[in-house]
Amino acid sequence: MAKLNIIAQLRVMPTDIDIDLADLMVRIKSSLPENTEVEMYREDPIAFGLKALVINFLIEDKEGGTTPLEESILALEGVENVEVIGVTKI
Repeated sequence: MAKLNIIAQLRVMPTDIDIDLADLMVRIKSSLPENTEVEMYREDPIAFGLKALVINFLIEDKEGGTTPLEESILALEGVENVEVIGVTKI
């Protein structure tokens, strides 16, 4: 089993305010790359009813960093962009 020793915090912006964030979170969890887990998440109000998902992921410290994770989320319908907020080794 891989050692998940990095916490990567990402902000996931939906394409519009009508995106169901609970459904989006389920789809994100089902599309995660190997050796990646969701530690916690929250909805973060942005403006005018738009909310983003702020998600802490446990990932393996390996070449490529958060790129595979970002790409898997960006490929989902309803995702406008993904921003890495922080990365911490644990």
